[in-house]
Amino acid sequence: MIRKVILLLSILVSLGSAAQAQWCITSEQLQTYKEHSPEIEIYNAQLEAHIKAEIQKMALLRSQLKTTADPTDTLHIPVVFHVIHDYGTTDYVSDNTLYDLLDDINTVYMKRNADTANVITPFKNLIGNPKIVFHLATKDPNGKPTTGITRKQSVLTDGGDDQAKFDQWAPDSYLNIWVIQRIGRGIASGVVAAYATFPASAAARPYTDGIIASASQLNTNKTIPHEIGHCLDLIHPWGNTAVATACGGDDEVDDTPPTTGHFSNGQPFGATASGNCGTASLYDTTCTNNVNTRGKIQIDSTLGFGSSTATDAGIEFDAKARLMIQSVNIYPTTTSDPFTIQLQQWDAGTSSFTVVSSVNGTTKSTIDKKPQEVALNLPVNIGNRYRLIMTTNPGMSHDSAGPGVVYSKSIANVVDIKDDAKGGRYNFLYNWSIRYFYLANGVDYPDTVNTQNIMDYANCPIMFTKLQVERMRAALSSDVGRRNNLVKDSTHVKTGIISGYGGKYGVHVDLKPVPDYSIERPIGVNTERTYFLCADGVQNFRFRNRSWRDTVTAVAWEFSNGASSATSINGATTVLNTFTTPGWVTVKLKATGNNTGDSTIERQDVYAADPGNQIQPLSGYFQEFDPNGDVAQWPMFNYYKNNQKWQTTNKYGFYDNNCIVYNAYDSRSFPSAFIGSPKGDYDDFFSRAFDLSNMNNDCNLNFMSSNALRAYERSNNTGNPLISDTLEISYSTNCGANWTKLKDIYGAELANKGVVSVPYAPLWQGDWKLQSINIPTSARTSRVYFRFRYKVGVEENSLFSLGVGNNFYMDRINVSPFPLGVNTLLDKNNSIAVAPNPTSGDAFVVIQNNQNKTASVVVTDITGKVVYQTQEAINNGINRIQIPASSISVKGIYLVKVITGEHTQTQKLVVR
Repeated sequence: MIRKVILLLSILVSLGSAAQAQWCITSEQLQTYKEHSPEIEIYNAQLEAHIKAEIQKMALLRSQLKTTADPTDTLHIPVVFHVIHDYGTTDYVSDNTLYDLLDDINTVYMKRNADTANVITPFKNLIGNPKIVFHLATKDPNGKPTTGITRKQSVLTDGGDDQAKFDQWAPDSYLNIWVIQRIGRGIASGVVAAYATFPASAAARPYTDGIIASASQLNTNKTIPHEIGHCLDLIHPWGNTAVATACGGDDEVDDTPPTTGHFSNGQPFGATASGNCGTASLYDTTCTNNVNTRGKIQIDSTLGFGSSTATDAGIEFDAKARLMIQSVNIYPTTTSDPFTIQLQQWDAGTSSFTVVSSVNGTTKSTIDKKPQEVALNLPVNIGNRYRLIMTTNPGMSHDSAGPGVVYSKSIANVVDIKDDAKGGRYNFLYNWSIRYFYLANGVDYPDTVNTQNIMDYANCPIMFTKLQVERMRAALSSDVGRRNNLVKDSTHVKTGIISGYGGKYGVHVDLKPVPDYSIERPIGVNTERTYFLCADGVQNFRFRNRSWRDTVTAVAWEFSNGASSATSINGATTVLNTFTTPGWVTVKLKATGNNTGDSTIERQDVYAADPGNQIQPLSGYFQEFDPNGDVAQWPMFNYYKNNQKWQTTNKYGFYDNNCIVYNAYDSRSFPSAFIGSPKGDYDDFFSRAFDLSNMNNDCNLNFMSSNALRAYERSNNTGNPLISDTLEISYSTNCGANWTKLKDIYGAELANKGVVSVPYAPLWQGDWKLQSINIPTSARTSRVYFRFRYKVGVEENSLFSLGVGNNFYMDRINVSPFPLGVNTLLDKNNSIAVAPNPTSGDAFVVIQNNQNKTASVVVTDITGKVVYQTQEAINNGINRIQIPASSISVKGIYLVKVITGEHTQTQKLVVR
């Protein structure tokens, strides 16, 4: 899909500061999507041919009717707004804001915007009226009632771009407009306000067809009217380039003068002067006062089209044998620079052309730039071959080729001579644009640029031109990108903007409000939204009403878990509440609408932890994630309700089959991979409270983990592994009000199993890695909680934003005084363990002994050869006996036999 990315149409500028430039990434995006979808070129060629044919029909109709009036029929298009938000200050756009936006769009597209009175005089007669009305849909794709607005919470609101285009409705029936907090793609020092999809791009890549905009820019400088122009195949006036640095671009519209485009301050690209659509900007002649490399050689439609070197297949002349050359437009700096036009006939005998007629052209002044006629009276005969020549005076600097250059046009053999009784003639229409002036299709537009054009970037967008209007309406009659389906009666009935065929547009529906709320940051306590606090009757959770749709006249809250009387701030908008009963808190919210009744939701979003049930780590506590244990008191949060999340499993534990897993494997495939990236996603689970007040010496958080990556940097699997997932472990000593980071685990320390392209799962104990993290003295209080936060990493490219991690497993979480966490390897059925295993250095035999004995350790290689043996006294408790790395320096598998009194046990040790 090609994405038309526009420059930010406005920017907030502090008082007295210079306006800043914002950048456009149109050319980069266009090229990228053409590379992946080359069929876009084919669709675009089909659309251009259709548009040109439609515009010719309109021109012919106007000439027959002798009118320049705008089209009289009004077109109608269904619209749906998708608000993609994270309950932020700007991204949670209100319904009323969207209603006002739609009114503004319709004002522009019906040419009712009062600022058209400010269009400068040269363009007043070129203002076009699109006569297009946009309506919020009243039926969704399933035929259910809607207000034409949807909402979805997603972390992708911040720079998700195409990946944030959730819940697309059929783009051939609805114009989809997504609103997010911020467009992420951009160029240095710039901000992108919005971007849209061209019809040809939509034909090739319909999955993200529509408009996406930054919430803060919705109602700034006609951002959305500009984007709708792109959806209807309008190009920036300087053409499809990121930044116009010269005057050679073309927007395929003949009444928009050549331009380099303008910044939001009205200045041309590359200009450093300040300004705000002042006289210098509105009457910018940068492209008209210099060489116009965009000039087109054009022949009357009765003779066909061609370039300056093209040869016509054959020409018919009338019996009067008189050729009229019209509109030879040469506008030098003075009126004393003549030019000569000659008709030359081919002489086969001398193999050269000879002059048969010549005339000197009379140049116009730089002010009076009007087309002129130059008539050549000449005899022409069937079978003869001719050439048309224009030569300028050597003193005329008309282009970079220098003065005096000959411009020629070959005319093939005359094939017929018409006998017109009325004495008429066939005219050879030839438009030469040498300086100052661009002329096509007979449109004589002003010499200044159209800075006030809505498709420019200046902060004074006011108008579309007449031919821009014709182009948009022609695009709406084409099946490329199914734009023609948007204006069909059948579509209007299906989307509910009319009640039936021949019905009245502007149908309105009253629907019950949608109750909704968000969890906010506690006042003056935390920088994050807080979902986990203690059930101590002191810690305040903060809930904010976010109900929408219809006019909400009242809301009513209901809380479980021994809730206190909720404290309301800002009326009914936000409430604070504390809880005394531990567990998940049930919140009910009822929203009452204006004359539509009420609706109620019930959710469990916050957890009140038990502050008086601390774990005593020295008692041998392990979190095994056994469903029969206390795992319910270790709450897991999937904040954005997506596939990346924590959950327990009964298949892959270290000793038993139970553990916790973070589903980090991104399972999306084509075409679903175009939407819903895990970029920026994170999820948490929390521990019970630990009492660490007696841990005076070593104190370590220990657990077993197992993880793999899913891909390398390059698809041929010869690059470096893609490592960007992170496990962030933090602790809180004030019941979750604040968190202090303990450690980030990432890279090879996290992904101990390398690269696995399919969803990963550990198959045996050797797939697990022992993790041990020292707990600082600041955390050794009588009540400390741990938070385990998994952050998903992604690989971003031109097409996808795929998660690069794989599933991450944790088990046997405990706190102990052992720095290597070796006790983590021991359970009630296993009093001897070897750690770490696998190893690339020293290994240790860990023995849990309840009486004083002697332990004998014998290590043999795979052939049975003894490589190390020792005998040591062991004490009651946990003991460690070292196996030095020098004894197991050869990679491979070893057998470790441990004898303690009458008990013998053998374990396998893997050395890498």
